[in-house]
Amino acid sequence: MSVPALEPIELGFAEQVDNPVFLTSPYFPSKIGGHPAWLNPQHLPSTESAAADGLACPLCTKPMAFLLQLYTPVDDSPACFHRSVYVFCCRNGGCHKTASATGAHCFKVLRCQLPRENPYFGVDANDNVELDSSVQGQRRVALSAPTCAVCGNLGPKKCGQCGRARYCSREHQVAHWGAGHKQACSNASGNVAPTAKEVALRFPEFELVTEPEEVRPGDDGDEDDEAAEKRRMQEFEAAVKDFKLDVQTEEEGKDVDDLFDGSDTVQEEDECFEAFQKRVARDSEQVLRYQKGGKPLWISDVAQCAPGAVPRCLNCGTQRVFEFQIMPQLLWILGVDNLDGNSLDWGTLLVYTCPNDCNPQEASATTPAQPATEPASFASVAATNAKPVPVTSSAYLPEFLYSQQVSEKGSIDLQQRERRAPQPDARPEATNASP
Repeated sequence: MSVPALEPIELGFAEQVDNPVFLTSPYFPSKIGGHPAWLNPQHLPSTESAAADGLACPLCTKPMAFLLQLYTPVDDSPACFHRSVYVFCCRNGGCHKTASATGAHCFKVLRCQLPRENPYFGVDANDNVELDSSVQGQRRVALSAPTCAVCGNLGPKKCGQCGRARYCSREHQVAHWGAGHKQACSNASGNVAPTAKEVALRFPEFELVTEPEEVRPGDDGDEDDEAAEKRRMQEFEAAVKDFKLDVQTEEEGKDVDDLFDGSDTVQEEDECFEAFQKRVARDSEQVLRYQKGGKPLWISDVAQCAPGAVPRCLNCGTQRVFEFQIMPQLLWILGVDNLDGNSLDWGTLLVYTCPNDCNPQEASATTPAQPATEPASFASVAATNAKPVPVTSSAYLPEFLYSQQVSEKGSIDLQQRERRAPQPDARPEATNASP
């Protein structure tokens, strides 16, 4: 039996959109930040649950923020005529630090799919958005669940004064009030443009556009071992030389070699990090790499996740496969201050999804939906191999995300590169989105 060939690797880039309407659900966008463009607007995940299919942080219990979504329909699957994968995260860097030590999950990945014939979009919605917005769109609005004015997640609560604004939590209601709703609340029409303070409550919004990665010799990892070793040694020796020239010590006469853990020899380089840097340098603005069923580009040779350690699909029990990874460049695009010790941070985020693209199993009277929980650590992955049960009451199935940080050796090398490198181009401006 022949193995189907993998599609080329697609690189994702953040681009501004002149009209934010193109980042809404009828246009099936791939996007970063702003509000999620829900594929199924009726059955949304709960923001009050910390289970795998909920959007509350398991540590601080605050609502998670929408990070990005990918529109990835499957051509040969009628059930996946429309398919989107969503990534959410807690914005509290302290939670992520605690999570790395305890095995908790401060990211959530949800998958949603629809057949061509569905209650929300016309059969020709991809080709005729105007028709969809005037006919099927009215029905979609009528069926849609209320969403939070701040984050765009499910909003079961409402403003007690105007009754129009909806919220996922008391926290977002208070934040919205201070960001301008206090003045807009008395507006009879409710048509008030969002203030800068309100927009700042969510990640800046961009379109996520993709293009194939250029294939070059050595991309398959078959570079001649001897030549590769020689190249790595030359780069490493140059890095050490630059490091010694750049370092300034407060104590006059202190031997620079003392900085190397008290040894007169320097630690070996993180070869995986070197390969990561070299590959990414070709397209330095990439924020995402996509290749369903492919292999991730690891940022370190430390703490790599073996395929067998990835938890199985909580819905059907199938072993999940790699689909895409989020790159560290996105932190810069989003304006995250990596010098703040309590800020959000990652080396690379690896997303694994069900290869079957299974549909949510409907709960019955005898087998009610169970709270979806990923194993607390890879040691308990076997617990997910039990007979699957319905895991969600929404239309969004939980998938798995693995966060890999840069190793200590890689961090030292990165700091030296940043000191030697020219200043990057200006950060792209976010789309001026409406709520």
